[in-house]
Amino acid sequence: MKKISILFAVCISTVVNAQSFSLYRTNASFVPTATITNGNYIYEATAPTTLIETKMRIKNNAAVTQTFNVTRTIVAQTPTLDMSLVPTAQTTYFCFGNNCFTPPVSTPGPSDYTILLASGQTSTTFPLADNTFDNNQPFSIDLEEGASTGSYIVRYKVFNVANANDTIAFFVGYNQSAGLNHNEGIAGISLDLFPNPTNDEATIFVSSTNNLDVKLNITNATGQLIYNKQHKLNVGENTINLDCKNFAAGIYFVMLGSDKNTQTKKLVISK
Repeated sequence: MKKISILFAVCISTVVNAQSFSLYRTNASFVPTATITNGNYIYEATAPTTLIETKMRIKNNAAVTQTFNVTRTIVAQTPTLDMSLVPTAQTTYFCFGNNCFTPPVSTPGPSDYTILLASGQTSTTFPLADNTFDNNQPFSIDLEEGASTGSYIVRYKVFNVANANDTIAFFVGYNQSAGLNHNEGIAGISLDLFPNPTNDEATIFVSSTNNLDVKLNITNATGQLIYNKQHKLNVGENTINLDCKNFAAGIYFVMLGSDKNTQTKKLVISK
């Protein structure tokens, strides 16, 4: 069987609730090399007919045993990611330990691909067992490239099964070397939104060549200001998470910058 990862969107608000677990990106031996937090964007490059593995580990920071799960959403795909595991077609999937899941899997069942961790335990082992023996497993996010390279963005959400708000959501971009398809606007800044359209959450990705103080304004289609907040940008990639659940369906305009020089991106909310 193959691996499949599914992740739920990131966009909770710029204030993130503390998680009861930690998430790490690792090397090939599953030794942690970086901590993953809400809204992180992981860059990967592909080559024709190659397998790209992004390996991860989870650590349970709570005082009790907890169960974790993963969901995945494909945000962008050029060409379309094939979900039938055609050998020469591009596809993405994920594995927990030795248990791998085919791309059509999109919603975790009560005992499907979960990781059970005791207090203070970090996922690390590979039991040769079925899904009912999935304790303490790391997982890998895989993409098999087709005959030619494409451009893809996939978002994942790792979450505590007992608490839907206890989550870490992040994006994996393949062949997105500049980060995203940026709009030109303020000198030294580029921005984009994912997912777009969205129905409840969205993430603003901002790349900056300087440390900057900027304004984030969101207006509806009639020009009414519905969101206004100051943000600090650091050099490099930045993320701003938006909770859009209270936005009515429609078209909105996301504006980032200063009074004299503002970059605008359209956001569509669908309910």
